[in-house]
Amino acid sequence: MMECHVRTLPQWHWPSFAFQAIISAAKFSSFCMLLVHDWHSFSLPLSISLFDLSMIDPPSDNPLYSLLGLSPSSPEIKHLLSTDLTPTVTKLSNYIYHAYKPLGISLCFIPKGNDFVLDAIDIYNGATRDGFLPYTSDNLPCQLHSTIQAHEIVSHLGEPDRKGGGGQSRLPCWIEYKFSENSGILIQLHGFEWEDREMGWTSFVLF
Repeated sequence: MMECHVRTLPQWHWPSFAFQAIISAAKFSSFCMLLVHDWHSFSLPLSISLFDLSMIDPPSDNPLYSLLGLSPSSPEIKHLLSTDLTPTVTKLSNYIYHAYKPLGISLCFIPKGNDFVLDAIDIYNGATRDGFLPYTSDNLPCQLHSTIQAHEIVSHLGEPDRKGGGGQSRLPCWIEYKFSENSGILIQLHGFEWEDREMGWTSFVLF
């Protein structure tokens, strides 16, 4: 288990359904505007720039990534979580979220046939106002760890395929790396200015 310092995440920590909106909307245009709703039920415009960069290799041997596509009753999911906790279940449109707040992880399932499959995994790197604690297992993908800084992420993975926030948006910076057209990792950073190369990360969505 890696050491993870508990801290409260900034006000602009977005829940995963906001990231899902970003992921879905940006597939259709090289530059688009969309509304991202946070949990206070108001919206802000967000600009997204897309870059013509090569995709990175998927973390195929990562235990978190290997769970994508599995059903909620999968023994692999139960084995990785290794807990008897009952998740907080939230349904939003076609998404069903299983939040394990003491573990710092939330699972997003979507319908497929007569069942649901795991479509995205949210990992939290600090305590949030809605009750999530930091994820402390040492099985993060893409060479991430709890104290890694923005410049180290870019050094490991290269320039991101997409990024947003910062500057006049008054939103936290975020970066995304794609494994394929419909798969990747979107990382929310601490800072609001791209010049802050030492900012850490608050959460990521693996999809």
